[in-house]
Amino acid sequence: MSTLGEHSDSGVVEEQAQIEDLTAFQRDAIVAIAELEETNTPLRGMRVIEHLEKQGYGDVTHGRMYPALDDLVTGGVVRKESFDRRSNEYRLTDHGWSLLRERAERLADTVDGSVGGADE
Repeated sequence: MSTLGEHSDSGVVEEQAQIEDLTAFQRDAIVAIAELEETNTPLRGMRVIEHLEKQGYGDVTHGRMYPALDDLVTGGVVRKESFDRRSNEYRLTDHGWSLLRERAERLADTVDGSVGGADE
């Protein structure tokens, strides 16, 4: 996803990432962020790592997580804000929520299309 969402001099994302542009890990990361946003606590990268590990990713390294988050920021999917001198906080943008809804609809269509199809 490194070629997406190039920033202009004004810092505005010129091209937003689409769901097809994201890796499976990035899609799972936006789901994790969405789930964690409901807790109303600071959402730092380490919390996303811990959440993904609990979901079965095993050991998620900083070298995997933070570049993925940076790509999501560049693609306009996630917003990164300074939390303190050492940490950033991550939240889904409106575009990120739209991508998540799009993914959910596709999955629902797949499930709905297969209900009864294999048994008939």
